Amino acid sequence: MRHVAVLALLVTVLLSGVRLNAAIHDHDAAPGKGYTAMYRLFLPEDVGRVRSVVVLVPGLNGDGRGMAGGAVWQAFATRNRAALFACFMKGDDYYVMRRGMGRTLLKALESLAGETGHLEVASAPLAFWGHSAGGQFNFNFACEYPDRVLAFVVNKGAYYEGDPGVRTRTVPALWIAGGKDTDLRIDNITSRYTENRRRGALWGLLVEPGVGHGVGRSKEIGMAFIEEAMTLRIGSDGRLRSVDSAPGDKGWLGDLNTRAIEKCPSAARPGDRTKTWFPGEGTARLWAEITGGDGFAMQKPSSGK
Repeated sequence: MRHVAVLALLVTVLLSGVRLNAAIHDHDAAPGKGYTAMYRLFLPEDVGRVRSVVVLVPGLNGDGRGMAGGAVWQAFATRNRAALFACFMKGDDYYVMRRGMGRTLLKALESLAGETGHLEVASAPLAFWGHSAGGQFNFNFACEYPDRVLAFVVNKGAYYEGDPGVRTRTVPALWIAGGKDTDLRIDNITSRYTENRRRGALWGLLVEPGVGHGVGRSKEIGMAFIEEAMTLRIGSDGRLRSVDSAPGDKGWLGDLNTRAIEKCPSAARPGDRTKTWFPGEGTARLWAEITGGDGFAMQKPSSGK
C-alpha cells in the first residue's frame, strides 16, 4: 500500500551562517515482488522552481534516506536550487532495470511532485550519486533513461549490466574505484570506463589511492562533478542541453599517467580520448590533488601568447 507522509522539519545548515527552514517528504512505493522501495525528498526553503533532482543511492540494501538530512548535501541542494531524493531500495538485483526499480523511482517522483506542489520534480533533470550497488543502479538507470540524466557517479561497485548506447555516452559520468578494493571491482570499473571513453564518452575515471571499498573522498569529488555538470547541461530555460551545445569550454581533461590537466578543446567534444574527462576546472584540480598531482601547477600557458 502506497502512502506519502509529509513532515515539517527545521534544518540548521552551516552555510554562511544562514538558518534554513526546509521540508522533508517521505514516500513508500507499493511493495513489488522481491523488492521494497522507500524514498525521502528534501526541498530547500524558498527554492522556487527546482532546477534538478539529486538522487542519492547507498550500497547494497542500505537505507540512504538519512542522506537527505545531511547538512553538506542540503547546503549543496540549496546552492544549486536542487531537490535531494534519497533512496532505500532492497531486494534481489534491484539495481538492474529489468527489476522495474527505475520505473518505480520515476513514479515516486511523479507522486511527490503532486504532493508537494512542485510539479517540475516529475520531469526535472536527474543527477545521481551512489556508492557500491548504488553506483551500479546509477549506471543501469542512465543506460535505460539517458534523456533524464544530467550526470551520474559510479562508485566502487562490481556489476554493471546496462548496455550504454550513444546517448548514454553523452551523459557526463565519473567512475570511481578504490585503489585497494578487490580486483573484480577495479577491473569492472576501469574496463567499462575504458571501452566507452575510447568511443568518446564524456566520462572521467578516478582510482582513489589507498582506499578500499569505503566512500573515501567520492562524495567530495562527486559533488564537484555534478555541480559543474549542472552548469554545462542545464540551460537558462531549465531544460537539459548537450555538452556540445553549451557555451564556453567543453570540460577539462586529465592525463591518467602524468596527472596533468588541461582545458578540453572546444572544437572537439570528447577531446583526447586517451585522457579522462571532467565537466570543469574544479573537478579536474580536485582529481589531480586526490591522485597525488598538483593540479594548480599543471596547466602550462600557451607559448608566445
